[in-house]
Amino acid sequence: MDRPASIHRNGEIWISYSSDLIHWGHQRLLLEPGSRPDDWNSVKVGPCGPPIKTDRGWLVIYHGVGPTGYSLSCALLDLQDPSKVIGKMPGYMLTAEEPYEMVGRVRNVVFCTGAILEEETGELKLYYGAADTCVGLATAPLDELVEACLRGC
Repeated sequence: MDRPASIHRNGEIWISYSSDLIHWGHQRLLLEPGSRPDDWNSVKVGPCGPPIKTDRGWLVIYHGVGPTGYSLSCALLDLQDPSKVIGKMPGYMLTAEEPYEMVGRVRNVVFCTGAILEEETGELKLYYGAADTCVGLATAPLDELVEACLRGC
């Protein structure tokens, strides 16, 4: 997943394919910014680490930028054809609320840089930057995130 800035400049998330990891092509649009100016993700969206394989699809954590800052959400892609979005959380799952997320080098930012799935417990650990000043850890049951995506689309 990428935002091919040299081709597209609307802040979307695209998927590309490669047989050799050198030459890429067949780009397809996955996720777009929100359509209303006051949407939590109206400015741009971007991927946050690699997708996570689940039994229901590929879970993609992504950030959205809106008029009040950065927030996090997730979407679910088809296992066999990851260019198909089969579910998307209707809003954000994490936004800047705590003082350390709201005040710092860049105000009102939560920006996920990676996630780890605890296989034994099914808990997803999201590591995120807060206000570009410190690191936070948010946790959620993977099954609940997948269900929220499927209910949202």
